[in-house]
Amino acid sequence: MKDTRKKREELRKTWDPFLIMPFTDQEEKTGKLFVFLYYVIIFIIGMLVLAFGFFSKSSLMMLISVSSPDATTISNRPFSLLFLGCSLIVPNVLVFLKMLWKITFTDSSLPSKEVLFLVCGIELLVAFGTTVLTVVAMPHFDIITNITILNSVCILPAVIQVINPTMEKMTKWLMLPPLLSIFLVLVGFVLFFVGYQMQRTTYGVVGNKDIYLYIGLAIGSTLLVSLNWWENFTSMIKSKRLARIRPDLEGSRNMTYLISSVVRIVVTGIVVGGYVPLSGQSWSSIRNVSSDKIKIVLSLFAIQAISSALCHWFGVIACKMHAFRRGFALPMIFTTPAVFVAFLFMLGMRYNTVKGASGVGNFSLSMYCGGLHSTLGNGVLVAEMLFRDVSYGLCSNIRVGDQNGFGMALLGVSAISWWIGLTLSTLYVWLTNMTRLERTTELFVRRLYEAAFIDQSMLLNTRFHIWLSDIKTTEASLDHVTVYLCSTMWHETYDEMMTFISSLFR
Repeated sequence: MKDTRKKREELRKTWDPFLIMPFTDQEEKTGKLFVFLYYVIIFIIGMLVLAFGFFSKSSLMMLISVSSPDATTISNRPFSLLFLGCSLIVPNVLVFLKMLWKITFTDSSLPSKEVLFLVCGIELLVAFGTTVLTVVAMPHFDIITNITILNSVCILPAVIQVINPTMEKMTKWLMLPPLLSIFLVLVGFVLFFVGYQMQRTTYGVVGNKDIYLYIGLAIGSTLLVSLNWWENFTSMIKSKRLARIRPDLEGSRNMTYLISSVVRIVVTGIVVGGYVPLSGQSWSSIRNVSSDKIKIVLSLFAIQAISSALCHWFGVIACKMHAFRRGFALPMIFTTPAVFVAFLFMLGMRYNTVKGASGVGNFSLSMYCGGLHSTLGNGVLVAEMLFRDVSYGLCSNIRVGDQNGFGMALLGVSAISWWIGLTLSTLYVWLTNMTRLERTTELFVRRLYEAAFIDQSMLLNTRFHIWLSDIKTTEASLDHVTVYLCSTMWHETYDEMMTFISSLFR
């Protein structure tokens, strides 16, 4: 009893009782079991993000492979191109339904004509570039090139980071990653073109004779797609026009996304609908698709749509659980390498299977690729047919590797350059500090993901200004902050008041 009174007297004598730990406080420690369970849950969520990102990208690559002119699994290209285009508009349909629900139950203002024209114009270019890249150009390349070329959409965000006036006030090393990203993406484009040029030089006209046209479309489309994240990376640029647009855009975001999603759906439908007759095909042929082929395409489409949505959802959950780097950034940045390694592993497994079945001692990759169309393997028929189409695309580069290893090396270096470029342009993601249970609108700028660029869109959509505001430390932020509490607690005892105020300061 005497000790208790003595402690109370000591607390009353001090000008700030909270400089001394009150006797009513008890030391709080997080249990080891709770910490262990937390890390286990974070690991599971990170693996789910990686797994769904893997299925999203790999199923998209399969859809593109069966849409190739040389594909044997689906001979009816208009049918596969139709669902490839549908996979691109699934996120826009979800955003349209969500915005329609919000507009129905909440007040939403209309954007000004300037903001509406700007946003719809950019969305039109992005939708056009996305559709041309995935539906028109990518089916004419091998699957390894298709996996890695998607990383090149980071070029415009990297350029904006370099020219951002705010970056000039930062340390010089912060300017280096986006500069290197721009350089590596451009090097990847050059090596991409030179690699396919060497392929044509070695074999004459191999595959499509208009390969240069598709290379140009692919490079131009990635530049258009990179406009998608303009709002995020221009948020720190001081401009009178942007300063006038931002409040209007923020206040009318529901209506803006509703209208822009319709624009993207319409543009995607027009491009897909127009490309089929321009490429010498007919939409009437989709009536003659067999039930087995329908199941294959619908299965790939369903896997792509569902896994993309779940990858986005679990990525947001990881951020809200304060596992931004381990549960979100790390799985996203390694999604492309995981798909890359998986397809190479699949090719190696098929090669060893065919080699063992052939009984030829000096069996080579050239022999494997030469008899590819007559080889299915002993596995599941549908899987073997899909893997055969994927292998055929890979073999177009293996032929270059057999006779000219330098050409194959160029394509490999271009793939690595694009991935490193994406990693450097999104380096700010690793330096971002976010609070627990942060609102999704504070984590990401746009409210939708890109089905064809699930990992790239999630990384580039992370708010850029948080990184800059955390690094830029002012003298005012280092000053001590005084908090004054005013409360009427005359009816509580002294111990109750101390417990209440202590809990506030926690």
